[in-house]
Formats: sequence, structure tokens, C-alpha cells
Amino acid sequence: IVGYRYNCYESDSVYDVRSLGGFFYDKVVLSGSPSAGPAIALSMHMDGKRLSFARVGDSSWRQVSVIRRSLDSYADCVYHCGRFYAVTMEGKLKSWGLSGPEDGPRKKTIIAEGDDYFFELITRYLVSTPWGHLLQIRVVLDKYQEHYVRVDVDRLDLKSSQMVGVSPAKALRGHAAFLGQNSRGILS
Repeated sequence: IVGYRYNCYESDSVYDVRSLGGFFYDKVVLSGSPSAGPAIALSMHMDGKRLSFARVGDSSWRQVSVIRRSLDSYADCVYHCGRFYAVTMEGKLKSWGLSGPEDGPRKKTIIAEGDDYFFELITRYLVSTPWGHLLQIRVVLDKYQEHYVRVDVDRLDLKSSQMVGVSPAKALRGHAAFLGQNSRGILS
């Protein structure tokens, strides 16, 4: 990348890599290693308001989602079992199937309504486990103890399209979860 052409506010302005790139991207998730075969990248950008994707070899990104409401934004995204998943700060969960070079994105709304944690919420993470579960880990202000946070773990139940609360010990099966905006992982 040598620069960014961005024409939202000014007509066809070009910015250097550091000036726009440093604030534009929130996160990029890959479907797999590009060296192992065709890979897709999903980008969460514009302060968590947009999601776009590109396949290895594409010359441009294609937008798949825009959040227009001012309070909500995407908190995290992950690749899990052949689909990309993204959760908003309000707790809405969507997924996209982007397989096949000519296919357009196939969006599926998993959870359409937000939950009650929005105003106490610090952030949400999505974690794909080696045993096939998709976990949501919420970091929430503990309103009963000053200066404390609480960590809640939910597992996605695809049959009911709900997040089901589980204990961290049961959800993680003796593993440790390392979380952050860059890469995350679950280690034995």
C-alpha cells in the first residue's frame, strides 16, 4: 500500500499510508493463511461503522455492512466455521458467507435485538474455539463494586439464535483466552 484514495469529504483526495491508515482500520480478519489457498479478508473500519471484504488478488474492497445509528458500532469480528461473524456493541450478531470467487456476500442475521448490557458494557469479543464453539466474551462495568469489571462468557446456540450464558470454566475447557483488538487466541 502506497496511499489511500478517499473521497468522502473532499473530492478524490490521496493520503499517505500513516495519516489515514492509522485511524481508518479497526481490525482485519483473515479466513485463513493466504499461502494455504484462496483467502478472504474482512475489515472493520471507520470507527466500527463499516465492514468490507476483499479476496486475495482483488483490486478493491467491497462493502458488506454499514451501521448508520450513531450509538451502535461493530465491537468485534471473527472467522468461524466457514463464515465471518460480527457483533455490535449493542449485542446484535450477523454473519456472512463469502465463499466462491463469484458469489456475493450472503448475510444472515443471527441476533437482531440488542441486550441490556449496552450502557455498562466496555467491549465485546468473539472467540472461535478449537472444538467448534463461537463464544462472546463481554467486559462489563460491575455496578455493585466501584472500579471493578466483570467478564461474562456466552456460547452461540445456532438452533435458537441466542447467546447462552456459560461459566468461563465450562466455555474454555481448561484453556486460556487471550483477547485484544489485534489477534486473539485460545491456548491450552
